Amino acid sequence: MKKTLFSLFFFLICLNLLEAKNGGSAKLEAQIELLPSKLSQGNLEAISPGSPLIISAKIKNTGTKYNEKGYFFVRFSGMNNKNAYTSEKIALPSIAPQKEAFIIFKTPHITPSLQDFVQQRYGDYPYQVVVVIDSKEYIIGTANLQFSAYYFSGPSQKIATDVPSLEE
Repeated sequence: MKKTLFSLFFFLICLNLLEAKNGGSAKLEAQIELLPSKLSQGNLEAISPGSPLIISAKIKNTGTKYNEKGYFFVRFSGMNNKNAYTSEKIALPSIAPQKEAFIIFKTPHITPSLQDFVQQRYGDYPYQVVVVIDSKEYIIGTANLQFSAYYFSGPSQKIATDVPSLEE
């Protein structure tokens, strides 16, 4: 038991030393919001089936270096890519460590009918915030639609992901 704890402790020290030697990294994560483009009977969060959905994302660099520039977008693909959606591609700036960028996408997504939502299991497929740097994709956040008389944006999941950083 003591050997295992010592080995684990030694491994963590080596990992920290390697991180310090490499000077840290850029780590991006996104919080995505799914919002109705029109109010549903005065409810600010309710999204009516078949109505346009506005998508926004807040991207934060939780790392210790600036990220490299690239672009990002939001995508959604249901079962068999039915009702597939891809937002416009937005230039990804180099974000300073512990700073964030906020964007509202212009391309709306038409939500599925209730029948399609159930039959195609839309709740199983998240909207994904995708960052592309040097032709490589990184998923940095997701959100699902949920249904209860109306659609609601489910909890957003931030996915802190190492991305290429700028060398100083």
